[in-house]
Amino acid sequence: MGGYEDTAFLGQTGPYFWTAFFLLNTVFLSTGFNGLYIVFVGATPKHHCLIPDVNLTDEWRNAIIPFTMVDGEEVQDQCSRYKLDVVRNLSAGGYRPGRDVNLTSLEKEGCLDGWYYSKEIYQSTIISEWDLVCDNQWKSPFATSALYIGVLIGSLISGQLSERFGRKNTVFASLGMLCLSVLLQSFSHSWTMFCVTFVFVGASQVAVTVSTFVLGTELLSKSLRVTFTSLGAFLFYSMAYMTLPWLAYGIREWRTLLYVLSANCAVYVQPLWFIPESPRWLITRGRVEEAEVIVREAARKNKVDVPPVIFRESVMIESKIRDYDSITSFLGSWGPFQRRIFLALALSILPNGFIGIYIVFVGDTPPHECLVPDNFSISEMWRNVTIPLEKVDGTMKRSSCSRLNLEIVRNYSENAILPNVDVNVSAIPLEGCLDGWKYSKAIYQSTIVTEWDLVCENAYRTPLTTSINYLGVLMGAFLSGQMSDRYGRKPALFLMMALQTVTVTAQIFSPNWEVFTLIFFFVGSGGFSNYIIAFVLGTEILSSKVRVAFCSLGVFMCSALGYMAMPLAAYFLRDWRMLLIPMAASSLIYVPLWWLVPESPRWLLSQGRVEEAEAILKDAAKKNNVVPPNAIFTQAEVEDAMTMKDTKINISAILRSWDVLSLTLLCSLLWIAITISYYALILNTSNLHGDPYINCFLSAVTEVPAYIIALVLLQFCSRHLCQSSTLFLGGVMILCVHLIPIDQPWVAILLEMLGKFGVTSAFCVVYTVTSEVFPTVIRNTAMGCCSMAARVGTIISPFIIYLGRYFKALPYVLMGAFTISGALMCLLLPETFGKPLPETISQVEKICG
Repeated sequence: MGGYEDTAFLGQTGPYFWTAFFLLNTVFLSTGFNGLYIVFVGATPKHHCLIPDVNLTDEWRNAIIPFTMVDGEEVQDQCSRYKLDVVRNLSAGGYRPGRDVNLTSLEKEGCLDGWYYSKEIYQSTIISEWDLVCDNQWKSPFATSALYIGVLIGSLISGQLSERFGRKNTVFASLGMLCLSVLLQSFSHSWTMFCVTFVFVGASQVAVTVSTFVLGTELLSKSLRVTFTSLGAFLFYSMAYMTLPWLAYGIREWRTLLYVLSANCAVYVQPLWFIPESPRWLITRGRVEEAEVIVREAARKNKVDVPPVIFRESVMIESKIRDYDSITSFLGSWGPFQRRIFLALALSILPNGFIGIYIVFVGDTPPHECLVPDNFSISEMWRNVTIPLEKVDGTMKRSSCSRLNLEIVRNYSENAILPNVDVNVSAIPLEGCLDGWKYSKAIYQSTIVTEWDLVCENAYRTPLTTSINYLGVLMGAFLSGQMSDRYGRKPALFLMMALQTVTVTAQIFSPNWEVFTLIFFFVGSGGFSNYIIAFVLGTEILSSKVRVAFCSLGVFMCSALGYMAMPLAAYFLRDWRMLLIPMAASSLIYVPLWWLVPESPRWLLSQGRVEEAEAILKDAAKKNNVVPPNAIFTQAEVEDAMTMKDTKINISAILRSWDVLSLTLLCSLLWIAITISYYALILNTSNLHGDPYINCFLSAVTEVPAYIIALVLLQFCSRHLCQSSTLFLGGVMILCVHLIPIDQPWVAILLEMLGKFGVTSAFCVVYTVTSEVFPTVIRNTAMGCCSMAARVGTIISPFIIYLGRYFKALPYVLMGAFTISGALMCLLLPETFGKPLPETISQVEKICG
C-alpha cells in the first residue's frame, strides 16, 4: 500500500481539518480542569489545636495555644497546646497567664481533641476533613504522589492501548474513566480511598493527553499539525487551568468542586460523534477500507475531488522469502529424524531433573539440640532438663540453640538439688551450644548442615548456599545464551554439560562449607544452561506440530522423571557425599548424544552458513526416506541469509529495539514471578508435615499431570489463556494454604500440591511462550536474559521460605501475590498461537499487538 501521504489532495486546511482541530482542542480542557485541582482540594488552611468547651477563662482560652517561631515570625503552634488539665486547674484557682504563671514552664500535649481549621479561605478540604496535619501531614504530599503514580502507570499502558484498540477509542475511554474517577473521588469516605481514586485520575488524565496529542498529530494536515501541537493543545489547557481558580473561588467545599469538575463529561460526549479515528492507524492495522471511508468524508467536507483509488497497492517484484517451517515442510512432522532429536534432547534433560534440587536433601536441617557431653558429671534427672522448652508454631519443643548453664547445673547436681522441686529450672541462666550440637539421625545420616553446623547463628548459610547456586544459574544463563547465539547451539550445549559433570563430581570432595558453596555456584552455571540450550535447539529443529509436544512432554516430563528419581536415591543414600555420587554419574548419559544431536539448521541459516544447513536437512530427508528438493533454499533466501550473516547480532540488539526490549522486560518479570513460587514450593517440601522423602516425591509427581495439562492447553488454546489460567490456579491455591487450621495438615499439603501443579504448568507454558515471541537471531540470548532475570526469583526463594520462621503465613502470601500478578502481566504479551516463529527482529510483534 501507499502511505497516508496519498491524501495530499485534501489540502492543508478546510472545514474538515478546522473542525477536527477545535474538537480535539476541547478535549484538553479536561486536563486543564482536572490536572491541578489538588492545589485547592488539598490545601492546608490555618489551624491549631481544638479547645473543647470546658470551664476556662477567656484569658486562659486565648493563651492555651503556645507560640512558636516560623520563618522569623511568631505564630500560634499548630500541633500542640498547654496541657488542658493543668490549664483548667490554674484557671479554676484564679491564676492569670503570663502574670502569675510563666507559660513556657507549662507542660505541652498534642491536639488530643482534634483541630480547629480557619474557614477564611476554604469551607473544607481533604486536610480539614481527615486531619492531615502534624503527625499525618505526610499524607498530603503522598496524595499528590498517588496522582503521579497514576500518571506513570497511565504513561506505560495508554500507548499500548492506543496501538491495539485505536486512538479515538482510547481517548474517549480515558475521558470516561477520568470523569468517573473524579466523581468517585468526591464520594471518598477516607484518605485511602481518595488516594486510590487519585491513581486512576492520574492514569486516565495522561492517557487522554497523550492519545489526543497523537490523534491530532496523525489526523491533521502538516500545516495545522504544528499549530495543534504547540498553540492549540497548550492554549486550551491553559484556558481551563485559568478557569479552575475561579471555579474554586466560587465553590469552596472540596466535594462540591469535584462534582462540578466531573460533570464536564457532558462537554466531551459531543466531540465523540464528530472526531474520526486516525486513518494512519487504520492503515497500519490493515483496515484500509475504513481509512478510505474517513478520507472520502473529509474530501466531501473540504469540497475536493477524490481519486478512484486513494491508497495505492505497491507491486513488489521480488522472490518470496519463505519462513523456515515452510522451507523444511518436505521433511514431514514425525519421521525417524524428528524422533531421534526428540528423544536425544529429552534424555539430555533427565540429569537436570535428577540433580536440580538435591540441595533439598543435601542441605536439609534435621532436628537438633545442644550437645551435653557424656563425660560431664550431672545426674540423669538434670541431664533430661538441661535443654529448655520453647514455643514453636504454638507447640512446646526442646530448644535447638540454647541450654541451661552447665556449670550451674553441675553444682546443683552435685549438691543433690532436684530440678523443679528444690529449684525453678526456668530461672537458671541459658547459654549457647558451646560444645556443638546433637543431630537426629532418624532421617539423615549426614547433611552439609550436620557436617558444618549450619544452625542457629549460622542458619542463614543454608538458604545462602541455595541462593549462591542460583547466582551461578544467573551467570550461566547470561553467558550461555550469548555463546549459543554466537558459536552455535551444539557446542554451547555440550560445554555446559561438561561443566555440570565436573563440578558435581568436585563437590563430593568439599572440605568445608565455603568450598562447597563456591563449587555449587559453577554447578548452577552449567546445570540450568544446558537445559535452556537444549530447549532452544529442539524448538528450532523440530516442526511446529512436534514443537509443542517437545516443549511440554519432552523437556519437562523428562525433567519430572529425573526429579521423581531423586527422592528415591536420597531415601537409600542418606549420607550427602554418597548421594552426590549417582548425581555425578548420571551425566554419563551425555556422552553418546554428541553423535545423535546435530547443529540447528535454523541457526546455521541465520549465520549465513547455508551449505551446512542444507547438508543437515538432506541427511534428515535421507533418514525420513523423503526426497529433498534440488535446491532447498531459493536464491533470494540464500541472499537474505548472507545479509543476516553480515548483520552482527548480540545482546545490544535487545537494547536497540524498543519492541524487543519491552518483550524482554515483560517476559523477565513473568519469569521472576513464576520462579519465586516454583522454587520456593520445591524448597519447602522438607518443611511440610510428614516424611520429607514422600513429600518431595509427591511434589515431583504433581509435575507429570501438570505437564500433560500444559501440553493439552498449548495444543488447543491461546497462549494468553494457557499462561493466565495456570498462574491464577496456582496463586489462589497457594494463598489458601495459610488459612488451613494447624490440626489439618493434610489439607494444607493438598492445597500446596495443587498450587505446585498450577505453577508447574505455568513454568512449562512460559518456556513455550518466550521461545515463540523472540526471533531466531536473538532467541537464545533473549531466553538467557529471561532465565537470568528469573534467577532473581530463585535467589530470593530460599529466603522467602526462611521468612516463615518469623511469620508462618508470609511465604504463602508472597508466593500467591507474585503468581497472581504474573497471571495479569502475561495478558500484555503478543498472542503467538498458530503463528510461525519470527526469524528477524523486524518480525517481532509489539506488546499488546
